[in-house]
Amino acid sequence: MLGNAAFSSKFQVQEIVEVADKSLPVLGSVAMDKQAIESRQHEASDYLLVFDSKMDISRVLKQAKDKSVVILNSQEKIKNPLLVKKGLRAFFVDATGLAITATLKASPYAAMMGAFAKIAGIIPAKYIRSQMTGGNLAAFDEGFKGVKRN
Repeated sequence: MLGNAAFSSKFQVQEIVEVADKSLPVLGSVAMDKQAIESRQHEASDYLLVFDSKMDISRVLKQAKDKSVVILNSQEKIKNPLLVKKGLRAFFVDATGLAITATLKASPYAAMMGAFAKIAGIIPAKYIRSQMTGGNLAAFDEGFKGVKRN
């Protein structure tokens, strides 16, 4: 969804998904640039979205570049020394709770995309919203409104 929205917004896009033992996605990244993307490796991220707050946050935060942006799916602020050490700008949003309210499903993706659209501002929200339908649009809007500074 994010890759398609970025492409619609005239970015060159490359998506990489790393999987765990059971073929479940563990880490996904979308590289976006106005120029051609030549690397096929996961680079340190400018924007890191953490969909599952039960993950080892320290391990995940190591993927972020110093002074980059982290958006966490969490009901409350996350405390981790790497946030300060790396100078990360951290935000949180209860994406799962918002998704349940909007769609009756515990799928945080649309709400996280709303938070990303507001914080990053690099892809116009209309391009991300165009990839969604129904309750996901409401979840996107709630994520956009509900994201807070960590």
